Amino acid sequence: SSNRSIKMKCFSVHNIDNQSQIQEELLNQIKETRPSIFTEDITHKVVTVSVNSTASTAILKNFEDKLSESFGPLLNKTFWITGPKGTNRPHIDGTSQFLPKIKLMIPVLNCQGTYTSWFNYSGGREHIKTDTGLEYFVPKDYDRLNSIATTTLTDAMWARVDIFHSVFNPRNSTRIICSYVFENQDKLIELLA
Repeated sequence: SSNRSIKMKCFSVHNIDNQSQIQEELLNQIKETRPSIFTEDITHKVVTVSVNSTASTAILKNFEDKLSESFGPLLNKTFWITGPKGTNRPHIDGTSQFLPKIKLMIPVLNCQGTYTSWFNYSGGREHIKTDTGLEYFVPKDYDRLNSIATTTLTDAMWARVDIFHSVFNPRNSTRIICSYVFENQDKLIELLA
């Protein structure tokens, strides 16, 4: 119910025993999948990697398989790239067909000193679809947003993406994270209850 969603936390740390190794594997995967990402002029880019990417190593595949055993099939794996001094406006992740509630977010590169904020909002929203096929929702009235939580992504975390959130990178370097969407969203809600 909507009452329950208001009471849910915005994020919760997910401990990964070999996080630095997973981060390195993810960085290698984005380098192999989209090497130009490190030379492009970036403000905010999204790079979706196939769930069955051949760039996966045994370590990464094992990590992802264990998560799938607990939370159902992996539906989407995406690298989110925010350029130096970059920001993205408050948004809700999802498409007109599917609105995930929770994603696993893993810091990959230059996440220290960057911020993710979540907002309460009581107005209408607008569906956006970009030329590249990315879909999301934005508020119709930005003045009605009220910040309710802010964190720095230094450890992997389960994060709500069904309420408005934004990223701010005040650094002079490009920030990269990787997000995972799993099928069993109801089980993930229990983690943030």
